[in-house]
Amino acid sequence: MRTWRRVSGRRVGRVIAVVACCALLLASLACSAGAAGEAGASAQPTDPSGSYTVSGTNPDGSAYNGRLEVVRAGDTYTLTWMVGSNVSGIGVVRGNALAAAYPAESCLIALYDISTGGGLEGSWATAQGPTVSPESAAPMQPNLAGAVAGRYTFSGTAADGSPYQGEMEVSPDGVLYNVTQQSGTADLIGTGIVVGRQFAVSFGTQPGCGVIIYAIGQGQLAGTWGLRSAPAVLGAETATGIITP
Repeated sequence: MRTWRRVSGRRVGRVIAVVACCALLLASLACSAGAAGEAGASAQPTDPSGSYTVSGTNPDGSAYNGRLEVVRAGDTYTLTWMVGSNVSGIGVVRGNALAAAYPAESCLIALYDISTGGGLEGSWATAQGPTVSPESAAPMQPNLAGAVAGRYTFSGTAADGSPYQGEMEVSPDGVLYNVTQQSGTADLIGTGIVVGRQFAVSFGTQPGCGVIIYAIGQGQLAGTWGLRSAPAVLGAETATGIITP
């Protein structure tokens, strides 16, 4: 993370000693994590697997940022930090605590709380100490741009409270999407963009233009929309993908 150098072949013996040190420290951390999370020990451990953006502070006070990959490997986890150069370590989970150890110039140790939102909040230190430094890791939101194209049936509630339904087609157009809705009352043509897990579409013309934002789910879009001509009212709409043979 932070600051390390690659180890030459002449330091293999030292590396073995460092790895052994890491193993002992990791066992100690695991016990500490278990004691800290004893109340939730009987619950299923939280799985922290995923990709994260990571930021923290070095012992000298300088800041760093990069990326962290956490991959499950049996009962343990492989953690790979990509901050300047890459380094990998081993982690164990107990309850909502993730303990990790990894070799650099000396053994580095880390302990994280796994938040309900999927992030990691923790601290790390070298075996020599004496400084404990903070580190945060936020889950990277996958780009679901390719997941929205297709045909849907949709249903919703109009501004006057009446229900409506129809079919919708979403097709890519460069980095944008063309959106066509056909219902019994009117046809709408719109333009959409995807950011993370959200799909926003503008449609109509002045003075009746509107906007809808969908949360992208598994084969479904759950949306909230508004009209410029009815600014005091928000409507709801759900679109379900049509599976074609």
